[in-house]
Amino acid sequence: MLYPTLESLVDIIGNRYLLVNVTAKRAREIANAAAENGEKLEYKPVKIAVQQIYEEGIAPAAVAEEPAEAEAEEAVEAAE
Repeated sequence: MLYPTLESLVDIIGNRYLLVNVTAKRAREIANAAAENGEKLEYKPVKIAVQQIYEEGIAPAAVAEEPAEAEAEEAVEAAE
């Protein structure tokens, strides 16, 4: 049996598709930080990300935007 359950994670995030995006983005952040610091992770980055989402209630807004996304949004706002 999987723990935490998919239903409990969806309750925190809102829907499955957003859950996948938030989990993947957080896992990349964890993997990149470990690589920069030369750390060896005990668990896979996805497992750590899922645990953080469940335990800390990481919401989509809590995951930092990538610079390209932020610049694109600013360009759209400036054009309006």
